[in-house]
Amino acid sequence: MRGSSEFRSVSRARHHAVNLTTNPVRMYIRYQICHSCITYVHKLIETRVNNHNQNPASKMSSNRTITKIKYGPHERQRITHYHSTTNSASASSIPLIFIHGGAWLDSTNTDSDFDDFGSSLLTTESITDIYSIDYRLSPEIQRPNHLNDIIQAMKTLSLGSKHQKINLSGHSVGVTMVLELIMKIMENKKEEKELFGYDLQVEKVYLLDGIYQVQLFKQEYPKWAFFIKDAGYEDYTIDFTNLKSYLGATADQIYIVQSFQDELLSMKQTNWFIEKLNEFQIGYCLKVGDFGKHDEVYHNEEVAQFINKSYK
Repeated sequence: MRGSSEFRSVSRARHHAVNLTTNPVRMYIRYQICHSCITYVHKLIETRVNNHNQNPASKMSSNRTITKIKYGPHERQRITHYHSTTNSASASSIPLIFIHGGAWLDSTNTDSDFDDFGSSLLTTESITDIYSIDYRLSPEIQRPNHLNDIIQAMKTLSLGSKHQKINLSGHSVGVTMVLELIMKIMENKKEEKELFGYDLQVEKVYLLDGIYQVQLFKQEYPKWAFFIKDAGYEDYTIDFTNLKSYLGATADQIYIVQSFQDELLSMKQTNWFIEKLNEFQIGYCLKVGDFGKHDEVYHNEEVAQFINKSYK
């Protein structure tokens, strides 16, 4: 077993990232490429279905509550709110917003993905409120309607009436959408408009085994690229200049997690992202290790502790 490692970078850390990406021992990933799109979808569903057969309410003690909130007429337009009633005065009042993955098409990924992780984070007494947002899937809708659902959910929550800041977390394509949301916020600020109808600052982002560069993903896994086209994300890009102006002045705002054991995503996506962050002198904190398979990362206790440690 490899141990995990944590690395903080501001503008001077480029040489560290190069060592991380080129070390053949640390970066070796056993990877089997599926021979059909169907196999990929089956892998997605197979690794998740057991988690959705559990009763989330039973996981919450009398000191923690779970509430379902609708933000639209579609069955997937819903939010799960995890709340702690006993966290100490030192607990952060900044809510955490989670966006699930699932390649924009896997119906087994829902707002309930965060049940275990949400319960674990609330137990740490550093976070009081967590919101997990579900959204409609492709091919029923295409970009930008996935993100429009997230924005509508945020408007429904009216967090700006209680908070001035939020933290965002995403997994897999949820990471793609977290960064897309930040780009949208920046676009609106340039036009002197508030995306959610009120001023709400993103303080930190937690990016778990994410897809950052869709063209690189298509090159590495050409047989899996169908879901990017179906979702309308073929021209997705990250504006790093805008990202730097919004986040990344220090290493305390962007937190990146990648599991060596991820069977669906190699380190290439994360390596590309940190190289671009270094190029634009954007600070970040990177944590890599054996955190389980792709859909086990957001159930991993060490990852939960990593978020908890940085949250206050």
